[in-house]
Amino acid sequence: RLNYLLNLLRDRDLTIKTLFKTLIGWPVGVLFAASSIVVVCIWRLPGYYVQLADMIYTLLIVAIIDGKTHEIPNRIMITLLISQLIVVICVSNTYPYIWNVLISIVILLLLMLVSKISKEQIGMGDVKLIVILNLIYGLSFTLYSMIISLFIMLLFIVPCMIRKKVNLKSQIPFAPFYTAGV
Repeated sequence: RLNYLLNLLRDRDLTIKTLFKTLIGWPVGVLFAASSIVVVCIWRLPGYYVQLADMIYTLLIVAIIDGKTHEIPNRIMITLLISQLIVVICVSNTYPYIWNVLISIVILLLLMLVSKISKEQIGMGDVKLIVILNLIYGLSFTLYSMIISLFIMLLFIVPCMIRKKVNLKSQIPFAPFYTAGV
């Protein structure tokens, strides 16, 4: 991995995706797992802290990648879903309620419909991100985080539209605003 990273630096082919794949992926995951074990087993803190730390860490990575590339990789979404489910079941000793699963399916279908009608103004990565967090944290969390993130986005977009840096057809990454809303 180190040789690959040095070759990337020499070739100047270093993008946020290659950096994540090469450097951030597994070492940070190992450090996060080790710190989670310390938090839960040694300090005897509730598993909810691990769950929140995992969500925030993943959202920050998603926000950076979406801000740079305007896409959210499926690999990260699958990792977020699996890690949240593992923490919920094994560490927090809770289970996703059937109500959250049903509402997540409805939200998924609704956002997919809105995405198709709006000609993909809402990206499918954003849809998956919202649905995964709704599955784990529930409808009230999703609604509050959506309202706050849309308000933050509005505060950012209006001045940009006044200065004519963006227009109604501009693609704006939603994950950074959603992360701030969460």
